[in-house]
Amino acid sequence: MNLTDSRPKLPSRLRSILHLLARVVATAGGIGLSTASVLSVQALPSGRSYVGGLASHFRVQYLIGLLVCGLVLVAMRRRGAAAILAPALALNAFLVFSRFVPVAADPSAVSVIAETSGGDAGEAIVEASTDNLLLRLLWFNVLGANPNHDAILRVVSDSGADLVVLGEVRPGLAERFQDVLPGYRVAAIEARDDNFGMALLVADQGVEPESAIQVHGARAFVLRTDDAKAHPAIEATLEWNGREVGLLGLHVVPPTSAANARARAADIQAAADRLRDRQRPYIVAGDLNTSFWGPDFDRLLGVGLVDGGRGFGVLATWPALLPPAFRIPLDHVLVDPALQVRSLRLGDAAGSDHRPVMAGLSWRTP
Repeated sequence: MNLTDSRPKLPSRLRSILHLLARVVATAGGIGLSTASVLSVQALPSGRSYVGGLASHFRVQYLIGLLVCGLVLVAMRRRGAAAILAPALALNAFLVFSRFVPVAADPSAVSVIAETSGGDAGEAIVEASTDNLLLRLLWFNVLGANPNHDAILRVVSDSGADLVVLGEVRPGLAERFQDVLPGYRVAAIEARDDNFGMALLVADQGVEPESAIQVHGARAFVLRTDDAKAHPAIEATLEWNGREVGLLGLHVVPPTSAANARARAADIQAAADRLRDRQRPYIVAGDLNTSFWGPDFDRLLGVGLVDGGRGFGVLATWPALLPPAFRIPLDHVLVDPALQVRSLRLGDAAGSDHRPVMAGLSWRTP
């Protein structure tokens, strides 16, 4: 008895049309993604192209898209077309997977900072080997219009962070800090009705004074004197295990236009200029509105800071509602070479469009 496949089959003409359509879409999509990949690299260094700068943040998405297009073309025996995509695929694979490789800091930079911060390199090495030197820092852009104040405060409380830097703090949220956030005190705050309010919260630590993190000179200040909107930043000096560490919290202008992209560049450059001649190790945390692949991020690296996210992959924070593969990393922690980021993770968005970043820091071991 002969058995025949009873499943309905598409007419041959329709199959040919769908085959051609898939080939065209895969080829055009792959070429488009390849072009965007190359143009976004050409946009760097900072400020060369506004559109190219925007395109530079989507490395994970380019990688996934190119991989899908390439596999479709290979399956359709269009290996020549697939080969055209190989350079862009390799470029994006390198940029994405290099995020999993930590970069060792320059040992000479650690020694210089250790000497200028009140101790010598030998003391820094001894202290760095002690587990209880972990400082827990939370950065969270809470979204100014976010009405979920209880959820935001729960993220802060549950984080166990020693220091909490918040962005987009409005007066309604600020009023609740003292009443419903036990265990934390407000060290500095500028609550605003726009999306640029900032706050620094410090945990009340039930430990001996010599083991606690002391915070001095905490303040909100205007980062750029020529900024007509006077967007604030947060600055403080921490006394941590016998050493001083500076903290700078940033929320810079989003590049919603070419003019705003220039304002973002000016904000980040102002922060870099402030840190260029620093006399103590510094931690920088905030929403830089650029990825580590994008424009202006290199301005902070250029003054000797280390990207704290290297070695932890691509921790994409925005927009929070999307799956990780469709988000981009806009929120960052950078540290002086005397410090290292020992842990880095994302928290619950609590109604914000950004995921919070939780970092564990210690003195760097040699």
